[in-house]
Amino acid sequence: MRKTIHINCLLKDNMIIAYHISPNERTMPHDYYKDFYYSGTSMENCDELYKVEYMSVEFEDKENSNFNNYVFNEIAKEFYKQWKIHPEHFGSPAHYN
Repeated sequence: MRKTIHINCLLKDNMIIAYHISPNERTMPHDYYKDFYYSGTSMENCDELYKVEYMSVEFEDKENSNFNNYVFNEIAKEFYKQWKIHPEHFGSPAHYN
């Protein structure tokens, strides 16, 4: 069975303010509504202030935790390193410089 993992990040000022890795695709700033809510940040004008970047990884599901770790620790980290971390990021940073 083929599965897909979506690697997403929410950008503000072309820097990562939030990120998400899961089977659920996030393609619009409003898809991060829980991050806004829990951080106490207003979603007013979010379509003008924020942008989402994403990629998908498709794989054959073999219940292999080594592959899951590879996606999270290698592929996603490399994807996120394209951008700096925003000083006001929500939660833990996507990577450490």
